[in-house]
Amino acid sequence: MDKKIFLELALSRIPQLVSLQDRNPISATYGCFDREYWQYKKTDCPYASLQSGVFSLALLYKNNLPDNIYYRNKKILEWIIAGLKFWSKIQKKGGSFDEYYPNEKSYIGTALCLYPCAEAFNLVKDEIDESSKKMIIRAIDKAANFLSRNNERFVLNQEMLAALGVYVSNRILRKGRYDKAVRAKIDFIIKKQNPEGWFPEYEGCDVGYLSYTIDFLAVYYKKKRDKKVLGALKKAIDFISYFLHPDGTVGGEYTARNTEYLIPHGFSLLNKEIPTAESILSFFSDSLKKDIVSINCLDNRYLPLHLYQYIQTYIDYKAANKKVLLPFEGKEFTKHFDNAGVLVKKIGNAYIIIGLAKGGVIRVYDVKKKKIIYSDCGYIISSDGTKASSAYFDKNRNVLKEDNKLIINGKFCKQKYLKPTKYKHILLRLILTGGILSKIARESIKKTLITKKSLLPIAFKRVIAIDKNNVRITDRVISNEKAAKLILIDKFAYRYIPSSKFFQPQELDGFGVLKFKNLGNLTEISHNIDLKNGRAGHKRVK
Repeated sequence: MDKKIFLELALSRIPQLVSLQDRNPISATYGCFDREYWQYKKTDCPYASLQSGVFSLALLYKNNLPDNIYYRNKKILEWIIAGLKFWSKIQKKGGSFDEYYPNEKSYIGTALCLYPCAEAFNLVKDEIDESSKKMIIRAIDKAANFLSRNNERFVLNQEMLAALGVYVSNRILRKGRYDKAVRAKIDFIIKKQNPEGWFPEYEGCDVGYLSYTIDFLAVYYKKKRDKKVLGALKKAIDFISYFLHPDGTVGGEYTARNTEYLIPHGFSLLNKEIPTAESILSFFSDSLKKDIVSINCLDNRYLPLHLYQYIQTYIDYKAANKKVLLPFEGKEFTKHFDNAGVLVKKIGNAYIIIGLAKGGVIRVYDVKKKKIIYSDCGYIISSDGTKASSAYFDKNRNVLKEDNKLIINGKFCKQKYLKPTKYKHILLRLILTGGILSKIARESIKKTLITKKSLLPIAFKRVIAIDKNNVRITDRVISNEKAAKLILIDKFAYRYIPSSKFFQPQELDGFGVLKFKNLGNLTEISHNIDLKNGRAGHKRVK
């Protein structure tokens, strides 16, 4: 595995990271990493999580790495301290931080910034003046206290990050006051791991967020050496290996949260103990050389959250002699992840992943050519201004398995895009004034954007038949809306997920959008994917 690519890529993005920070020492927002806030004045609430940028700077300041012009640089140290002090200043009275809205008191916003800020402080604490040091330690203590008193039961990557942040803070404070809270969070996370290896993300699995959880759980394991945690990590790494694709991409719309990135650091900590971790890192480094699954696709919102893990990967990686074949590299198999609602199959030269819980969302890859053959994210039906999707996540979806056939039944789910307006923003800020209703408002927004489902009386049936030469798909839509329009989309996601929808080169190889007009009571459309020549055909039968 060529670890240099992780550092080279990280160093190439540091100028952008530093540009995000207010570096004017006489500015009221000195140290802030939210350029939309301090420079463009477009928002009245800085993203607290962006202060995690201090960790990348601290790692480069403290480590003499190849081509690292930031090592022991006085300016970098000043900006690290400024970033930590600004982070301390924007903390709420109860220890929380805002993320999207004023007075939000965000659990995930607090978790996202506590761990990297605490680690950055650890690296440079001996070079910080006493007054600033007390200020930062007080903020660390308050944030750890807030996370200890609260929890996240449905999105496990957030709970793991909170556990790690509290654990690191506890070691800084040297009081042991949060030992029970950390243990309770870790025990809960291990208990909630699905037997298939994944940790729940709104009831389903997800590749990108699972790699986050693996990273933070691996960091905790290395610090604590908890053998029970190692067992959980082995299962998680084995599961995630099935969702690395022959073309160098990962994840996608076949999971609950649609993400298509990978966090490398956790694998670099475990590669000597878990051979699959070494294989994943090798896959990842090759992918980065082709600029696939890269931090180059990230925006200013997510770059500070991912960048430090690339630097950590270079620092912590030690070569391992043993690795194993990834699933797409090995023999033919069929793997049913029934709890996740995903099927993975290698047959001949094809690697196929089907999101059964997402209505039969499908990806087909050519292993030898290392390219995607077919991507299909289901249908959108449009009638009288109402839009609905067949590809929503439903872990209880009706799925039948017959020999080499899969039969997926369901209904279309109403889809509503919430367009931001000045009136909605004003109303939200009024509701959040004082922060009394922050938790209620936050849960209401999450339900509206992510978990709420409203099914329509429009039935959908997808039959998928697979053999060595072809994948044949037959779709039937039963609707009384004869004037409706049916649209098949190669890449589409129903749920609102902030860290999804970043560009991947494989998008260029999709068929785009296919439109079918004037539907009858029964519309039937067939698709044939020829696995030998890599071509796909679509035909309306009825």
